[in-house]
Amino acid sequence: MPFCLLLTYLPAWSARAHDFWLQPSDFTPKAGARVGLSLHVGQDFGGEVLPRIDEWIRRFEYHDVSGLHPVPGELGDDPAGYLPAVRSTTLVAYEGERNGVKLEAPKFHAYLRDEGLEWVIAERARRGAARPTGRPASGTPGTPRR
Repeated sequence: MPFCLLLTYLPAWSARAHDFWLQPSDFTPKAGARVGLSLHVGQDFGGEVLPRIDEWIRRFEYHDVSGLHPVPGELGDDPAGYLPAVRSTTLVAYEGERNGVKLEAPKFHAYLRDEGLEWVIAERARRGAARPTGRPASGTPGTPRR
């Protein structure tokens, strides 16, 4: 039975500078089984599991042969939601609320160095923009955004 997840890089909680993904409790469920969906944030598929916090969720739904449905779940739970496995492809969509993370300059610079973005530190200094805080940007790591 095909089972498909829509994996997207959407701004969600602290995921702005990290990967964000949904992970099913079973990749090959039998029809009728209940499949849990966990929310993850981190890098290189390592990181932490996020609980379901409805204020962080703009849209969390699944599309199957019978149509579009909200992903049900309980506040604070992991898995963040559940859906029934069906004998057709299921597509899950998650869209988080826009939220950013601000880091103190030393921590932000450490993040930039870890990502190989020393040029950003130099550019911030050149512009006199090495303020006390910085904001990790979404985008392709290592790619200058000008």
